[in-house]
Amino acid sequence: MPQDEWRVVIPGHHPGYINLGSISRQRQRLAGNRTNCEVLTGPAREGLCLLQGLLVCGICGRRLGVRYTGNGGLYPIYQCNWRHREALSRKACMSVASKPLDDAIAERLVTAITPMTIELALEALTSMEERDKAIAAQWRRRIERARYDVDLRNGAMKRSTPPTV
Repeated sequence: MPQDEWRVVIPGHHPGYINLGSISRQRQRLAGNRTNCEVLTGPAREGLCLLQGLLVCGICGRRLGVRYTGNGGLYPIYQCNWRHREALSRKACMSVASKPLDDAIAERLVTAITPMTIELALEALTSMEERDKAIAAQWRRRIERARYDVDLRNGAMKRSTPPTV
């Protein structure tokens, strides 16, 4: 049942259950992993196609799927069949053979990746890792300082309160 249709919501009522923040994060992750909807993010599926899960239909804006045709499914095509599946059209929005597209992208990728671009990417990664380490160290020092302050306050509170009889 959708959350807006719940009759009663008592957050944190049962300690053994997950909280609402965890539920919403899990729902977002599940929605992102779906491959059968209009959501444009999500993992690629198994198969021969290089661009599966990445192409968008120029007609309806939905993600193109992969369909395997021919002798035992040897010939994959990128296809948008959303309008056909929804009974809005008699045929798919578009169908494109995967081989020419995949070959063109593979060729472009091979020419774009040079030793210099790999070196630049590694330098950027190293820089980001160093920055992350510095930020983590800063947070550890802040946490240590906060614990120290709490310990000082607790020690002062114990000394200032009269003993109970």
